[in-house]
Amino acid sequence: MPTITGSSLIHNLVAMNGARNLGIVTNDQKKSAEKLSSGYRVNRAADDAAGLAISEKMRRQIRGLDQTVRNINEGIQLCNVADGALNEISSMLNRQEELLVQAANDTNSYSDREYIQAELKQLADEMNRSFDITTYNEIPLFKGKDTILDDPPPQVVHTVNTRTETDPTVTTVTENIIASVDSMSDTTETNTTVTHGSRTSSYSEWEQVHDTDENGHTSYEVHKAQTITDGPETTTVTKVTKKYEKLEPDPRATQLTNPKTMTGSNGYINVRNGLGWQLSCAMSRLGVKIGSSENLDLYSSAPVSVNPNAGENVAEHTYDLGDGLFLTQRIELQNEDTYVMSYSLKNEGSGAKTASVRLAFDSMNTFDNSNNKATNGPGPYKLKSNFAEISLSATGADRTVLGNIDDIYYKWNGAVTDGNVIGHSGMGTWWNDRTVGAGETLDLGSVTYGPIVVGDQYKCTTTTEVDVTREYTDTTDDDTYAYMPRYLDIQVGVEKGQLLPIRLWDLNTTTLRCRVPEEISAHAAGDSIQYLKHALNKVSGIRAYYGATTNRLEHAAKNNANVSENTAAAESRIRDTDMALEMVSYSNNSILMQSGQSMLAQANSSPERILQLLSSN
Repeated sequence: MPTITGSSLIHNLVAMNGARNLGIVTNDQKKSAEKLSSGYRVNRAADDAAGLAISEKMRRQIRGLDQTVRNINEGIQLCNVADGALNEISSMLNRQEELLVQAANDTNSYSDREYIQAELKQLADEMNRSFDITTYNEIPLFKGKDTILDDPPPQVVHTVNTRTETDPTVTTVTENIIASVDSMSDTTETNTTVTHGSRTSSYSEWEQVHDTDENGHTSYEVHKAQTITDGPETTTVTKVTKKYEKLEPDPRATQLTNPKTMTGSNGYINVRNGLGWQLSCAMSRLGVKIGSSENLDLYSSAPVSVNPNAGENVAEHTYDLGDGLFLTQRIELQNEDTYVMSYSLKNEGSGAKTASVRLAFDSMNTFDNSNNKATNGPGPYKLKSNFAEISLSATGADRTVLGNIDDIYYKWNGAVTDGNVIGHSGMGTWWNDRTVGAGETLDLGSVTYGPIVVGDQYKCTTTTEVDVTREYTDTTDDDTYAYMPRYLDIQVGVEKGQLLPIRLWDLNTTTLRCRVPEEISAHAAGDSIQYLKHALNKVSGIRAYYGATTNRLEHAAKNNANVSENTAAAESRIRDTDMALEMVSYSNNSILMQSGQSMLAQANSSPERILQLLSSN
């Protein structure tokens, strides 16, 4: 190679150097312009190979996260649709419960319950329709029929349990006085009664986790228990023990009280002995008939008191019959055991008066009379009370009648039914058509009541013991099996398997066990209330699941949005242009381009100087 020590015509090394540097600056200027115009620091792999690879990976993650946020929002809307539908189902179930509580009340007639049942059926039909039509993007939300798994195999456990309840023994002791009987001995009597109660049923259902697969799909073991309770079979054992104790005779039992104590009401003057026993034979009615005018029941229904002014053992009461006619009743206690009741008519008016008087005794027992006939004789008759026999006879009377108390008193024509002493029986004393002149007093005669003959008396102590036992039989079928529910998987991450499952249920009135009974009775309504409670709990549980899932999805969306934002910030630092720094580089390159162009022009002028040397020779 020749050595060039001066100017060279063949190789213009200065120009070549200037051109090479100008090309480098021009290329740098071009890259700066590209970065400033695109906004990216890395526009091709050559700009930053490693940075580009990292940036592309981040871009994939960012776009995937943004899509997952949209996926999650779709899942949230699906949960909202399901929850809104179940809210209406809850309202209808609450209305059904209200109707069933109303139907269980026995103040409702059969037709009332028919109206209630009609509304219950309409609500059930609407619930089934709502379950059928509730969809999201044409996906049925309540048709998620579960798949029964083989592990563990379905099984039904049948158990029978008998339980007994016993009430405390109830003991009652009573004492009373009874009359003598032919035979008297202590007795014990035991009676057992068994009553069967109605059949009741109850249902319960619960779940427990069986397994969870890699996609987050949880299978469950479902336990369904149906319990039928027969009973209660109530056994009531009543033990009655009677103990008799013969009482010593009490002389007061045969004594009659002072006439002053003879008071009464509702048409009765009550007769009591010295022990205070109210004897069953009592003066019941006192009536007068004047001419054709009947004045019945002078005792009336108002309380009657006997005028005590006549003396210690004598009482009188005078009745104003009107038109100057008076009836006086005189009651005298003789020998402490006999009443003599005498009657007289006094005419203080003008002209003679004719009156009929009758006195009715109400025994309310069977007469001691062999033929039970009405008779004209004066007696005496013995009337039986609970504790005694009482002699009753009349003097001066036209007729003494035994028979039905109403016949004795009301049939003034004397047509008393002979022997009619069944039921409300009694004895009557009649004074028929007695005439009393003006200013005269007519003695009608008297009725003797007594003496009293008291038989043996016993105190009967009765002890009653009641034992109650209730026996229940519970029959339970516990149905256990495992199943895999149907799920909709929401892709909540950018990698495979990053899923959030949303469970779908198979719902209708049958699976909720809230079917309307064929005929609503109080008992059927009560059973349906129990099942409806289960249905409400199940619907509420499903709504709670959708609510919790919605909250979980919202948290996932927020987290993904946060990750996307921060990843985008990191990717920006790798790929985006630092505009200020790149403007400095661009300005420097612009100056160097101008300088390089100038120097290249100077270098290209060197061959011209060599030509000038050649031309001068």
